[in-house]
Amino acid sequence: MTATLQTRARPGSDSPQPAVPDEAAIAAIEAHRSFDAAYDRAARGILALFEGNRVLATVMSDRVRVLLAVAVLCLDADADEEGRRLTPARMIEAARDFGLGSPGRVKAMLAILRWGGYLAPTAGVSDRRERPLVPTEKLWNVVLARWRVLFEALMIVDPIGATALAATGDQRFRQAFARNLARIFARGFRPLARSPRLKSCTDRDAGFMILSSLAIGRKEGIPGPPIAQIARRFGVSRAHVASLLREAEAQGLVTRTATGSVEATELLSRDIAALYASILAMTAAAAAVAIQETA
Repeated sequence: MTATLQTRARPGSDSPQPAVPDEAAIAAIEAHRSFDAAYDRAARGILALFEGNRVLATVMSDRVRVLLAVAVLCLDADADEEGRRLTPARMIEAARDFGLGSPGRVKAMLAILRWGGYLAPTAGVSDRRERPLVPTEKLWNVVLARWRVLFEALMIVDPIGATALAATGDQRFRQAFARNLARIFARGFRPLARSPRLKSCTDRDAGFMILSSLAIGRKEGIPGPPIAQIARRFGVSRAHVASLLREAEAQGLVTRTATGSVEATELLSRDIAALYASILAMTAAAAAVAIQETA
């Protein structure tokens, strides 16, 4: 736990703490008779959101985009002992909990978010040394779209998903949910821990989305597309796709056909399903506490 992310309740506070999903919680989701439908809903929904917003997708990896948004919203919702919320200095400190990289990289990512209209300077602040920032409605819209996809998928296997989905119009719930997601991350939970073969791909531009699309195509019985088609679809170079797929092939996640196209393996389908089971378990844990806090 860190003071940076306020993962520990303040003195005198009885603020509940989210449970870090354990193997039993994740396995219970996977064992649900409707898990395949929930996983499919989540995978297709996240892929559709990616293809609908290429600005962030072309400048940050899949993993970094998600973690950066959680950290930004958490810091904005939870001031430190000095009353600071989202500032570059606090973000650099929080980056250690999230594995977001060096101070220079964090500053560059914040600059990208400002350039894209996702962050704005806090109004009415005279001391510009702190350079406080605030999430804009544009960032909230992107994040809420992702959360709604996950809540819709979660409600297939856990009724708390429906409660959380209905609460997304409440700003208090949104902030509490972001704060509790950050607490779970800060306590060491990583959804990719059960799917380690995917990690290097999620650190590549469009990597996870490309593999997700191949897994979805396999489920539908669609022939694997050629590299050039994948590159056009996801707005990356053919060299980038070829490198990504070579790495995935070495991990046993894809195979090449006689025609030069690529197809997902059963191993890739299982790994992505395991990842979404972990994500849904984390979503349920954070939502449960956020609902309790804002009831």
